[in-house]
Formats: sequence, structure tokens, C-alpha cells
Amino acid sequence: MYDFCDNVMEIRYEASSLFLDKRGEILRGIKEPSGFPNWKIGQDTVDLFDESEDSSRAFVSYNNFGYVFKNAKADHVFQEKAKVFLDQIYNLPFFEDLEDIRRIGVRMRSCKKVKKDFKDLLDLYTSKYLIVNEDYKNKIGADFIDIGGNLNFKDSFGNFNTISGPMEEDQIKEFFKVDKGAPKVALYYDIDYFYTPAFNEKLKKDDVITKVEEFCKKINERNEQFYHSIVD
Repeated sequence: MYDFCDNVMEIRYEASSLFLDKRGEILRGIKEPSGFPNWKIGQDTVDLFDESEDSSRAFVSYNNFGYVFKNAKADHVFQEKAKVFLDQIYNLPFFEDLEDIRRIGVRMRSCKKVKKDFKDLLDLYTSKYLIVNEDYKNKIGADFIDIGGNLNFKDSFGNFNTISGPMEEDQIKEFFKVDKGAPKVALYYDIDYFYTPAFNEKLKKDDVITKVEEFCKKINERNEQFYHSIVD
């Protein structure tokens, strides 16, 4: 469970000028099953959202489509919603034969409460994760007041870029654009998993859904690993 969690899935594909003539058809095809009451057709995008709340939205353009969901505190919620949206997209005539995928990406920004004061969490982060050499600390002759780290990786599922660090209440409110409910101290973790197909590699609907589901699962696993490697 997360105190705050924002998720984004984005699929990029070969740009198509035909999209401009199909915007109305695409909107009609996904508006009702998506459940979004509000919509907007732009010059090169179709946006679906709910004016009464800011928790989620969907978008389709001439070279990408995606789904955004905020504050999915349970691990499985975003994965389920992303799969439903992908099913809706691939049921549209415009996308049913789509295979020229350029990038599959899933990103999660989250924070989890830590029952420690900020200085103690900062010390744990710099001694267990982003380790700062003691000799260097002594040479600086000053105290650390904050730190954040960007580390990028690659595994058998794809590449994943991360940003992390300890956070206090005011910074959490600023990052997640909330007025209340923020913990006093938390660990922040931003992880972006992505896969870029090889030249001439074709990916069908099932391939894309499988990748998205794998990324969602791995993101939650990586988040748990990160949190417990520092706090435990």
C-alpha cells in the first residue's frame, strides 16, 4: 500500500496522418466503454477525463495512446485498469491491426510513510542505497540536509530508470499536488519501465498487454525491494 501513487502507461507507435480523419470515430468507440463522462478533441489528440475529479484520464493521438491513474494505493488497481483500456483501444478498427510499436512504457511515482524523523531516514538512505563516502563527507565539512538519486538499469524485461529519496510533508504535497493526507516523512520512488522494440519487430495486442502487465508487476516488486532495503 502506498500513501500516494501516480501511474502512467504510454504506448508509442508509428505516426499516422489517418488519425486526423478518425478522431470522431475513435472517440465514439472508447468513450462509453471507458466510463469517462467528459471528452475533448484537439488538433491531434482525443482526451477523455472526468471534470469532477482528477484521478484518471486517457488520451489517444496520431503517434501514441495512454492511461493515467492517480492514487491507486493498491498494487493491482492500475494494472487492471490499464488492461481494460488496452482491450478497448485494440477493439477499434483503427488499431486492430496495429503492430508497429515504437515504445511500451509504464511509470509509477509513489511515496510510503516511514516512522522515523527525516534525519534518520536521510542517514539510512545515504548508508544503504545511495552511499556517500565518509571521507568525502569529512572533506566537505558540512552536513547533508537532503539528497535524491537517479539510477538507471536494465533487466530481462526492459530498461527502468529510477529517481528516489527521502521526503518531508511539504515536498510530498508539492510533488503529488495534494493539500492534506501527506505523511510527515516518507520514501519517494519514481520508476519508469520501458521497452523499445528492435527495428522491424512487430508486436501484436497480446504482446503489448503482456509487456504492460509484466512492467506493472515488476514496478511493484522493485518498489518493495527499494523500501525494505532501506527501512528494514
